[in-house]
Formats: sequence, structure tokens, C-alpha cells
Amino acid sequence: MILAPILCAAAWVIDGDSIRCSNVGEIRLLGIDTPDYRDSAPCRGHFGDHVCDDQSAKAAKRSLIAIVSPNRSAVRLEPSLS
Repeated sequence: MILAPILCAAAWVIDGDSIRCSNVGEIRLLGIDTPDYRDSAPCRGHFGDHVCDDQSAKAAKRSLIAIVSPNRSAVRLEPSLS
């Protein structure tokens, strides 16, 4: 099965491993697992083995913003079956 690339319109960085696209909604990036903010749902609910560290979460978000922001009008995402 071949999946077509997704053109993410008006990309908005949610955190270090997720973005929101105005045309398709929230997308979690495969293979990237960054720390979560202490007040996030995974950290408040103790779901799984999440790393909860505000400074690291903020740094991860800034890194993803640096990648997405220059192309904020549209970001091309390559889907994966993994």
C-alpha cells in the first residue's frame, strides 16, 4: 500500500512531537517522543512512562517550531504504515 503525502495547511506546533493542520487536524509525528509538560494529560493521569519536564518539553517545542515556522503556510508530511 502506498500512502500519498499530506499537505498540512497552516501548520501549528502543539508540542515537540505533534502539529495541528487546519485541513486535517492533529498529527503526531512517528518515531519522535519528546518530554511532556507537567500539566499535560499524560503527566496528570500518569499514562505510561512519559517523561514530564517543562524545560525539556519547551526546548523540544522550540526545535519543532524552528523546522515548521519557515513553511507555516504549508508543510508536506510523508505518511508511514509503521
